[in-house]
Amino acid sequence: HLGLPGLEFESSAKRYYPTARALFPISLYHPLNGLRRAASDELRSLRQTFGFTTALQIFLGHKRVVLEIMLGSETFSPYFQTEVQAPIYATATGKLLLANLSAAERDEVLGPEPYSSHASRTLVTRADLERELKESLDRGYSVTLDEMLQGLSAVAAPIWLSSRRMMGAVVISGPTKFFDPDAVKQISTALMRSAELFSFASPDIRAVSRFL
Repeated sequence: HLGLPGLEFESSAKRYYPTARALFPISLYHPLNGLRRAASDELRSLRQTFGFTTALQIFLGHKRVVLEIMLGSETFSPYFQTEVQAPIYATATGKLLLANLSAAERDEVLGPEPYSSHASRTLVTRADLERELKESLDRGYSVTLDEMLQGLSAVAAPIWLSSRRMMGAVVISGPTKFFDPDAVKQISTALMRSAELFSFASPDIRAVSRFL
C-alpha cells in the first residue's frame, strides 16, 4: 500500500481503485450541492417547456463550470465535461462572463485577434465581440447562433449577486434550426425570469458566493 491520495490498493486483484472521497470529493451538504439540488426543478421546467438541453453554470474566476444539467430531447449535447472547454468568445455563457470582466481582463483571457473561427458566424474580431458583449448586457441575455459549432445555438441569462458581480448563468442550447427570432424571444424571456429568481430569491446562491 503506497498510500496514494484518493486511491486504495486491493491486494487480491493487485489494482488501485478510487476511494469514495476521490469520486465524491465534496459533502452532500456543500453549498454547490445545495444549489445543484435547488436548481433541478427550475431547469427541468425549462427543459419541459422548450425541449432543449438546459443547464446552470457557475463562474469560477475565468472558468465556466456546469453545476446541473437537464438533457433535452435532441440527439446532440454541447456538454461532456464539468468545465466548459468551448472557446469563451463563441459561447452564450462565455460572452456573459466576458461582459462582466474589465477590458484588461478580457485582453488577458482572449489574447490577440483575429480569434479562431469555429463555425459560419463566429465573431473573430475584438470590435464585433465588444459590440455583442454590450448588446448582451443591455438586453439582459446573450445568444450564439452557429458560432461555436455549426448547427448548434444557445441563449443564456446571467445570475447576479449584485449590479456588478455576475455569479453564473442559466443556458438553453439546441439545434439552430429551432432558434428563429420568435423562439429566441420566448426562450430569453423564460431564462431571464429564471435567472432573476436565482439572483434575488435563492439563499443557495448566497451560500455559494460565501464559499467562493
